[in-house]
Amino acid sequence: MHWRLSETLKNKISLPNFSDLRSSYLILLRSRKFVGYTLIYGFQQGAFFTFLAVGAAFFEIHYGMGSKAFGLIWGALALAYVGGATIGGKMTPRVGAEQVMRISLTLALIIGVWLIYIAMLKTPTAAQILAPLILMMLTSGSATPGAMAGAVRYHPEAAGTASGLSSSLGLTIGGSFTIISGAVYSENFISIALLMFFACIGGMICWCLVASPPIIDSAEQS
Repeated sequence: MHWRLSETLKNKISLPNFSDLRSSYLILLRSRKFVGYTLIYGFQQGAFFTFLAVGAAFFEIHYGMGSKAFGLIWGALALAYVGGATIGGKMTPRVGAEQVMRISLTLALIIGVWLIYIAMLKTPTAAQILAPLILMMLTSGSATPGAMAGAVRYHPEAAGTASGLSSSLGLTIGGSFTIISGAVYSENFISIALLMFFACIGGMICWCLVASPPIIDSAEQS
């Protein structure tokens, strides 16, 4: 590719230096909107990664499911996530991005309570656990695109920097849930359900942060 294709950019654009990047990072990290939407993305991924870390072990120990069966489960969760993103995309032009976010995070919180209730049953079936998990992935799929767009929307002059920083911070937050999940897992689902519910609470708190009228947000005024 390098040897056969010539450069198509006519006018060379100077790359941002370290000082420019640092200034952009400081502006973004001082913005309540950017931080709030980034945390929403991180907590939504956290709920997903919580199950990712121990799901295979849990279903194998309690329900004797091998890799093929769990692969089908994982496929169903992935389809639910994609389905949620599709539904959210179709709803946004009709009701607005903020309303889609509010509905998604509220439903995720309700589903988190449902998941805890199922986990506290003496002998929950696999279907009883999978039903709220699939619905939670649906709400995560519908909320995540809006969270990523929200992190960029208020700073179009630094859209590339905002997108990269928000994604990296969100995935770092989400990935930390795999560590916590592995540490607290004790072959029962209640600890996992509680951690997923905590992620849902975090997402809702952060939504309240970005949805409430700002007191002072100098980053957004500049």
